[in-house]
Amino acid sequence: NQEKKSDMPIAMHPKKLNLGPATAFEVNVDGTLALFGRNTQATRPWRKYGGGASGDVWIAKNSCPNPQGKDGKTYTDFKRVDALDDFFTFVSQPKWLDNSAMVFLAESKQGERGLWSFSVADNAQNELSRQPTLLVKDASIQSYSIEPSGKCTYASRCGQLYTADLKKGSDSIQQVAFKWTGPRKQLEQRYVTAEHYVQDWDIDPAGRFMTTIVRGEVNSFGLWDGPALKYAPIKPRKEEKEENSEDPMGSALCAKIMRESNAQARSRFARFTYDAERLVIVSDQTGEDDIEVHWEDNRRMPKR
Repeated sequence: NQEKKSDMPIAMHPKKLNLGPATAFEVNVDGTLALFGRNTQATRPWRKYGGGASGDVWIAKNSCPNPQGKDGKTYTDFKRVDALDDFFTFVSQPKWLDNSAMVFLAESKQGERGLWSFSVADNAQNELSRQPTLLVKDASIQSYSIEPSGKCTYASRCGQLYTADLKKGSDSIQQVAFKWTGPRKQLEQRYVTAEHYVQDWDIDPAGRFMTTIVRGEVNSFGLWDGPALKYAPIKPRKEEKEENSEDPMGSALCAKIMRESNAQARSRFARFTYDAERLVIVSDQTGEDDIEVHWEDNRRMPKR
């Protein structure tokens, strides 16, 4: 009724934040900070993942001086933690460890995978003043939960359960023995066929080289010899204007979203030219589909 509705704090009234679909949301113990995750629901099973599906973590401070009061707003000014992009290949399942530090499942660019901690009080959004700390090193972690005491329980991709004390690190890992009476299909090792991820391919007119597109990345290699080469999309130059009268409507907005979200560009429709010296690729690096021309030997500058 109206009387009960008036007793509800203003901070609890629903308000759209326009941050996109959420896969994680959690408030710390004292209610001063909140984390918001996008695309953080799943882990990447392959090592040194470099695709465009890495999770984003956003943090907001409580704008209400009294979190328990009835006046003021709460968590509306979310800012993305850009500092994690330079350190990790993927981030998933963020949770609060205490009032100023959060834990997440991630893999560093050096290949160390496990549970990491990141102190919000010591690090800004755009730079790292202190590197994240690896709490539990285990490449098979699939999901986990944290108790207020700092004890962690996690499940591995091999169907096993483990416990660990985050304060003591990897030395405290212990396997939990249990009896499973149901189907054992998930306990078996599974091997993924690489050809399932090939999206497109092309062979040059002379039949010497082949190009493939795997998870949005273009590679080429000789059919009989030679190494495989990777063709990265062309990044916009700083002097390039964001808006152009000839661009389609909404191009500037798409470019801004790609730039601010640090999204991974994807390529498609890679084709050899008649002389097999160049590759014509369609890329969405700028937020719109652009045609790029790359040299097959990857030694000269490409053009858009």
